[in-house]
Order: sequence, then structure tokens, then C-alpha cells
Amino acid sequence: MVYIVVGAILLSCVVAIALYSVVVYRKNREQMWPWLNTIVATLLSVLFAIMLALGTYTYQEDQDTDKRRDRHEEMVATELGYLHDHLINGESMNVTVGDEVIEVLVTFIQPICLEEASKSGLFSPSISTNMLIVAREVHLYNWLVRNLVPIMTSDSSDTTHIHWILDNIRKARESIIQDIELTELSMGFESSAK
Repeated sequence: MVYIVVGAILLSCVVAIALYSVVVYRKNREQMWPWLNTIVATLLSVLFAIMLALGTYTYQEDQDTDKRRDRHEEMVATELGYLHDHLINGESMNVTVGDEVIEVLVTFIQPICLEEASKSGLFSPSISTNMLIVAREVHLYNWLVRNLVPIMTSDSSDTTHIHWILDNIRKARESIIQDIELTELSMGFESSAK
């Protein structure tokens, strides 16, 4: 958009200069040569100033984009590390289902930085996709945990449903951990899986 406006302004200036040059040529031909020298010098100065301004603007935009990307990368690295550590080392609880005791990590996690970074447009489509996959899996994990808690506290004898939720919580947790490691690898971060 900036280039269109600058182009329109330059075109109007060239038309105005051409019209004025015709007037100078018709009124006083001896003044034509100094007039042309002045116009050429002015046009070269203006073009140089515009090129310098556009170059400076582009450079500043690139610097700002790099700083925002670096900030998002730092936040994403921190969040991925936290999520990975929490899902690996978090304190599990024992859930009794019938005569069986099943160990499960019941926690609530948030992929806030991942969602913001993936929507920022500062990363490649593949990296943004990886971040969104992790965020989606975290939301699925949270949904499963939210559905498990009421069933655990009720007097329901529906062990099939509880087994299904517990199995899916385990699968979601494993999938999140795997996709965190993939995302870290695609972004060039040090892996949380040590």
C-alpha cells in the first residue's frame, strides 16, 4: 500500500513538472536549461530520499519482526519445557476402578504461548502447525480430565466409560509429549527429553 501511494505521488509530481516545463519553454526559452538542471537535481534528491526512507522503513520492520519472533521463541521454548516437565514428572494419582487401581496424571495445563505464537504469522507454516497440534492436544487432554473428575466423584458403576477416559488421558499425555519433542526439534530448541 505504501508503494502505491508513493508511486501515485511521484506520478503526479512528474506530470506537474512536465506541464510547468512546457509553460517555461513557451514563456522564456533562455531559462529552460537552468530550469531543467534544477528539476533533475531536485528529482534525484527526492528519489534518493524516498529510497532511503523506504530502505530505513523496511530495515526497521525487519528488526521489529526479528525481535517479536525472538520473544515468541523464548516464550514457546519456556512453555514447551514446562509442559514436557510437568507431563513427565507431574505427581500422578491412583484411580480405583472396580478392583483395579490405575495411576493417572490429573492436571490442567494451558498452551497460551503456543497459541499466540502460532497465530502471529512469524513462523513457517510447518512450525505453526506443530504448535497448533500441541495446543489442540492439550485442550483435548484438559477436556478428558474435566470429564473424569465428575465420574470419579459419582457413585457410577460404569467402569467402561472410566476406563475409556483414563486410556484416552494416557494416550493424549503421550501424544503431547511426543509432539512437544517434535516441535522443539523443528524450532531448533534443545530437546526437553533428556
